[in-house]
Amino acid sequence: MYQAIQELSDELVTESKLAFEEIKNPKQISLNRIIQAAGVSRRAYFYWCSGGRATNPDPAKLNELILSQIKVEFEQSNRTRGTKSMTAAINVWLECQGLPKVNHKRIYRLMRQSGMISVIRKKRPGYHKTQADYIAENTLDGDFERKGINEVWATDSTFVTYGKHDEMSIWLCGVIDLYSHEILGSSLSKTQTTVAAKEAFNQAYASFPDAKPLVHSDRGSAYTSKEFRNYLRDKSTGQSMSRPGTPSDNAVMESFWAQFKTEWLDQCPEHFETLEELAEYIQAGLTYFATKRRTVKNNGLTPKELRNQAA
Repeated sequence: MYQAIQELSDELVTESKLAFEEIKNPKQISLNRIIQAAGVSRRAYFYWCSGGRATNPDPAKLNELILSQIKVEFEQSNRTRGTKSMTAAINVWLECQGLPKVNHKRIYRLMRQSGMISVIRKKRPGYHKTQADYIAENTLDGDFERKGINEVWATDSTFVTYGKHDEMSIWLCGVIDLYSHEILGSSLSKTQTTVAAKEAFNQAYASFPDAKPLVHSDRGSAYTSKEFRNYLRDKSTGQSMSRPGTPSDNAVMESFWAQFKTEWLDQCPEHFETLEELAEYIQAGLTYFATKRRTVKNNGLTPKELRNQAA
C-alpha cells in the first residue's frame, strides 16, 4: 500500500500524505479521495485494511464453505437450529475466519436447498369458550384409589400432530379405568366433539355392557353438552367434573396421555403422513400399554392382567 503511494507523481504526494494523515478522522475526508490519492482500487484498499485478508471471495466457493459449517452447526444442535440462530452462529464463525458476514436470506436459501428443516415449537390449538348445557359437581374429589374394576372411568382428549412436518393435527379421546389404568376405548376426531366422546365410550361399554361407573371428565364442551349428559343418563351412569382450570382433578388421565406421548408417540422414528398410519400406530401403542407395559403401581402386572385378576 505504501509502496503505491511512493510511486505517485510529485503533484500527488502532498495530497496523498494529507489523505492518510486524515484517515483517523473519516468525517473530514471521503474514501474516494483516499483511494484516488493512493492510486489504488477500492478492492486493494479494503484488502489492505483487512490486514491482507480477502474481503470478496468467490461466491460459489463461499457458499460451499458456509454450507459445510451449516451442516456442522445443524447436527450439533440436534437438527433443531433455525435460520435466525444459524445466521448468528455462521457470522461468528465467518468473522473468526476473516470472511465477510452474510445475511439470513443466504442462510435460509442454503438450508432449504440442502433439505435442512428446523424444529418449530408446536402451536397450541385455539380454544373457544362455549356455553355449557350441564355442569356436574366434582364428586370424585381427587380420590383416584379404587378397590375394583369399573368403579370410576375417567376421560379426556389430547392433541396429536402428524404429517411430514407436523402440519396436521387430530384430537385423541380416551376412556380409562381408574383401577387398572387401562384404556377401554378411544377415538380420533378433528375437533373435540360429543360424537367423538360417545364413540370412545361405546367401545368401553361394548366390552363391559353392564358397567355403571362414575364418569369423571374436565369441563370441555364435549362433556358439558346436553347430548352427552343424556347419553350417560341412558346408561344409568353418574357424572363428575373437574373444577375450572384444575387439571390435577383429572390427574390419572392427564398422566396417562403424558406418558403415552413420551414413551410411544415421541419415540416414533418417522413422521406419519396420513391419518390412517397414525391411527394404526396409536392403536398399537394403546395395546402395548394395556398388555405389555408393567408398572410398580400394579405390582408388576400389566393393566390387562390386573383387570383379569380382579374380575
